[in-house]
Amino acid sequence: MKLLSILLDAVFPVCCIGCGRKSSYLCKACLSTIPLVKEITYGTTSLPHLTEGRLCGIITAASYHFPLLKKSIQLFKYKRIKMIGTELGVLMRESIIPFLDRNPNAWVVIPVPLHKKKEYSRGFIQNDILATSCFARDAVTRSRSTIRLLAGRDNPLTRIKNTHSQTTLSGEKRISNARVIFAIKDAAY
Repeated sequence: MKLLSILLDAVFPVCCIGCGRKSSYLCKACLSTIPLVKEITYGTTSLPHLTEGRLCGIITAASYHFPLLKKSIQLFKYKRIKMIGTELGVLMRESIIPFLDRNPNAWVVIPVPLHKKKEYSRGFIQNDILATSCFARDAVTRSRSTIRLLAGRDNPLTRIKNTHSQTTLSGEKRISNARVIFAIKDAAY
């Protein structure tokens, strides 16, 4: 397997999608050009049911409209370039660590699962890759919070309904769909 990897790197070298430098898909210099979002987006009056004991805030790492980030996400998700997810997870970490420092606690992170059909066609679960990179043990030890990551087989959620892409749906419609597409795998959770 290692020989195959070496051969593939020689024929198709990994280059940064930002600057073209041979190294990784997102080199540190280009990754640092993506502006981070510093504030937390809280539920608004346009979606009042979000603040009634449910979702009350979202931490956004960066704006999807930043061209390098948009291209990276599209390559990761739709062209199945798995390695980009690790680099995007590092970007997410830079937004989440300050929140964890301001809110030290014991946190449980559960990546949103894919339906088995979508996982099979994609070859991986992008949310697990992002979360594993973002919450790598050595990276979050600098935070005062403790993180328990329930990814892969440890994820208590399962996706029971295979939905079409939700990229064109409003936030409210996505939330409505989420009520009927997930289940808890084990009642012990």
